[in-house]
Amino acid sequence: MKHIILLFLLGGFMLPASAQRIIHSVGPNIAASNAGSAYYPLIAVSYTPRINLYEKEESSVSVGLPVNIGTIMFSGTGGMYLPSWEGYLVSVPAVITFNRGAGATRRFYKRTGFFAGAGMGYLYRKIYDDGFLNDTGHRSVINGPAATIHTGLRIGVGKKVPRYKHIELRLSFTMPLQKSNEHIAGFHLLFSRHK
Repeated sequence: MKHIILLFLLGGFMLPASAQRIIHSVGPNIAASNAGSAYYPLIAVSYTPRINLYEKEESSVSVGLPVNIGTIMFSGTGGMYLPSWEGYLVSVPAVITFNRGAGATRRFYKRTGFFAGAGMGYLYRKIYDDGFLNDTGHRSVINGPAATIHTGLRIGVGKKVPRYKHIELRLSFTMPLQKSNEHIAGFHLLFSRHK
């Protein structure tokens, strides 16, 4: 699996492209992951560099490496009858994305656009629950390959055209290959810049 992902990345970067310019996106990610029968929130930071492999007027195909690192901890202390749990998240998939409209190419003038893509990568997610509420505390760890899909909207900001800055609203869904009954859904609010 590691060799497939490496070949996928190297092949994408070696393809001839009309504009080999790295586009950076960064922002918060609010995610929910299930472990057992419960869902747990995770707060992460997302950083997504991508390169357009192919561009045509108002659309493009890009390869990206969206990195997500996050955690959340909740401790029921101070005499309150509250549960304690903690979670950690590291996700590094390689994705191929189709982009159209705003943000698809460097010099596209319209204000809005959309994108959709899929890929594979590495996922580490750990959740520990002390089981205070239901007496069924558990520890769930995912460490290995995972499939991911994402889609969303881009909105160009600023009065000057072409608009090099964009706000990106992204929905993502990641499912590990080891534990198909557990998954992670995320909402990302990102800021990207072409220039």
